[in-house]
Amino acid sequence: MMKFAVAAILATGMAQARKTPFEIDPNGDISDAYLSFEEMCAKYGFQYEEHEVVTDDGYHLTMLRIPGLIGDFTSGKPPIILQHGITSSADTWIMNYDTVSPAFQSARDGYDVWMGNNRGNKYSTGNDTLSWDEDAYWQFDWQEMGTGDQKTNISYILEQTGYDNLPYVGHSQGTSQMFYALSVDPWFNDKISVFVAMGPVTKLTNSPAPLIKVGFEKYGLLQKAAWAYDIQHVGGDGTADPDSRCIVDPEFCVAF
Repeated sequence: MMKFAVAAILATGMAQARKTPFEIDPNGDISDAYLSFEEMCAKYGFQYEEHEVVTDDGYHLTMLRIPGLIGDFTSGKPPIILQHGITSSADTWIMNYDTVSPAFQSARDGYDVWMGNNRGNKYSTGNDTLSWDEDAYWQFDWQEMGTGDQKTNISYILEQTGYDNLPYVGHSQGTSQMFYALSVDPWFNDKISVFVAMGPVTKLTNSPAPLIKVGFEKYGLLQKAAWAYDIQHVGGDGTADPDSRCIVDPEFCVAF
């Protein structure tokens, strides 16, 4: 996770120095800006559930589920899992108008929608033995998110729904962890019916984003600085501030 985190740390730190806000369209609808996921579901007429699972190495993950529209109790809907990108959460799947948000659209189309939250984000901070503010808690990478988090999530979803496999939709880091899982663990071959990779990432060496390049070229120095200042995560609630990243380097947001 450190290589991804270094870029996020650098972007956030530079943004805090600039303090340049996004311009807000005075005629735009921002009524949803401060609603929680659950409140968004209620506003637009969807059911909402939270499911906690525990990985083999003790991380507590919270998956969010939209079984369907309020009042729709159709059983046997095919499950689908949506997996967010770097420094993000399941919120990413409803961050648009309800008519185009992937989670809401999938639910309207008859899917039983499940959304993963990687270890360490604001929904998934628990651990059997480690505290979220301990260095040892953060000693993981996207490999563990793939073979650990996704195996745990998918096993639980299939058990709950009675299906043998399901579609997997990943964005950015959500594709990286599945690419890794599929390459090293044959278990996933029969569990994933189709893998939809949105903004797929397998290597960052050719990224056009300047901050990503700096992250790779100065990785050793940035890693030592992060350790020296006890920086293990970005954002007080477990997620980096996307406004900060995009203000400093819009290509960072494009890359991820």
